[in-house]
Amino acid sequence: MNKGCTKNVFILLSLFVCVNSKVFASEAESGVDLLRRFIRHNPEQNTTDISNTTLTLPNNDSEPIEEQNKYLLCTNSYEKENMLNIVNQAIMSLYYHNKNIKDDDLYYKYSDDVNIFFKEDENVDIAKINIKIKNTNKYNDIISTLWSPNGPKYFDDNFIDGQIARIYNPNLLMIQQRYQKYNLLFQKYYYSLSRKVHVSKNKTIIGNLHVYVNGPNNDNTEHNIKTIIEYINESEAGINFSEKLKTLSFGLSGYIIKKKRGYIDFTYISTIDDAVSIAPKHCIKREKAIQMLNLIKLRDLFSAE
Repeated sequence: MNKGCTKNVFILLSLFVCVNSKVFASEAESGVDLLRRFIRHNPEQNTTDISNTTLTLPNNDSEPIEEQNKYLLCTNSYEKENMLNIVNQAIMSLYYHNKNIKDDDLYYKYSDDVNIFFKEDENVDIAKINIKIKNTNKYNDIISTLWSPNGPKYFDDNFIDGQIARIYNPNLLMIQQRYQKYNLLFQKYYYSLSRKVHVSKNKTIIGNLHVYVNGPNNDNTEHNIKTIIEYINESEAGINFSEKLKTLSFGLSGYIIKKKRGYIDFTYISTIDDAVSIAPKHCIKREKAIQMLNLIKLRDLFSAE
């Protein structure tokens, strides 16, 4: 990957967080101008040089699609190319941030097998939890659980259900998930563009670009999918789409699963969503840490034979 492309990867991650943090409210620069500056390559942009960070994403997307899901298969090659491009950049961003978080970024040591990290990198707040799962026989089961639209039911008490909304290939999906919010009084629909990459026999990355559609049509699946697709297609083409940005919020997360001798090294990494919170940053970190500790349920689930 060349220097310009890898820089654009990190710029894209910054974009997601900046959009989510409502940075477009700045009077110094319009939302459209700022967005274009982030999403299109700008060699003058002052960003961290990650040109020495390499990750080859193999093409392992030829698995069969289940018969009952074939009607969800996207046949628009332009749309498929755009979705693959943007999610690959997201995966590269996750990979870079995981590499860039060091031992001195440790926030909380829950046990010898569970550690939580926080790092602010280029004004992007990143959270990470690393868990050792002492059963290498469960490597494929862990991946299958995390890849399932209903996987969060094993570790998130606010999760209701999930379903595949669109298929680009067997390892590139748009997923719709429903969660309880605000003391269980409301339900919210979230979408994620997700890709599963088998980097090697013993290493898999799952990257998720999360999109939340605000407004009264939050439960309108067809409307939401159309809005998200139009946004990504137009952003790739450099078209003015400022009106759509008023209804969209973004986040980025992913899993890195590695089989090692005697255990599975499991990492979850994500941006921190503090756009709608008036709480101090240390309180936001504490709540995020508590939320991530729910992933220990996966360790307990898969540690047993």
